[in-house]
Amino acid sequence: MANPIGLQCQKCRYTLCRECINGRQPSSYTGPVDVTEPVLAVCAQPACDRRVLGTPVLPTGRHDVTPMDPETIEGVVVARDGAIAPTPGEALVVVTRFLPFLPEDAPLLHIRRSSPGAMSDGSTRDRLALSLVLGLEREGALAPGAWARSRRMFIKAGAARDTDYLITVVHRRHLSAVPAAAPGGAWPGTYTYLLQILAANGGWALLRDPRTGAFADGAFGAVTAPAGMLPDIAHEVIQRFSAVPYRRRVVFFEGDRTQQRLTTDDAYGVVMEGGTSLLPYSGDSG
Repeated sequence: MANPIGLQCQKCRYTLCRECINGRQPSSYTGPVDVTEPVLAVCAQPACDRRVLGTPVLPTGRHDVTPMDPETIEGVVVARDGAIAPTPGEALVVVTRFLPFLPEDAPLLHIRRSSPGAMSDGSTRDRLALSLVLGLEREGALAPGAWARSRRMFIKAGAARDTDYLITVVHRRHLSAVPAAAPGGAWPGTYTYLLQILAANGGWALLRDPRTGAFADGAFGAVTAPAGMLPDIAHEVIQRFSAVPYRRRVVFFEGDRTQQRLTTDDAYGVVMEGGTSLLPYSGDSG
């Protein structure tokens, strides 16, 4: 290949522009100024195993693009700081700058509202991303276990042109992508959650559909996440039922137990309404 406008990894879209190539590639200094200079470069990403860069160069080759294989992306969740969600066009401007994403990939975008202060620090951004991802799982827009396959990017206003953005990239399930750094560095596990309400008789009861007897939608399910995130997951589940005029808590069980009979002996822990930590299970915890 000679005198290319740039080179790009055909797997992850890691890109070198012509200036970068010229900075890496020594010129011969002995031939005519218009002689073709052969160019060879390899991808800097370890996962690409020194794949040789080539063409075509898709229009995502900015120096600040995060290298990843576009074929691994199941969905991209976009939220903008504040109460007003971005338009698809505004979201695409930010996403295509920082990800190997093209306008024709727009159907993979999931644009969601945020709220003022929800991106104030790393902890609040994690809670926001978790809530959005779990909501999309519940809607069926993302496959189960999406949180463990996600990677979060916080784009500051200066880089995003208008205001701060939180971008959560979810990889396809069969690729088992390693999630972004989890609180405490814990490795994700699978847990079953069950919402309970404090009944008038002082005991903890289950919230069921009065017609079918099934658990109320969103009150029971499985999620894959680090154990350190269970209080945040419980908070999100409790908030789904904020209209219920009873005290609430969420009980967790290890593993996906949604198709099994649950007993209190199997409980992994419980998070109380307003609580910030996972407590040992107790039938009369108040």
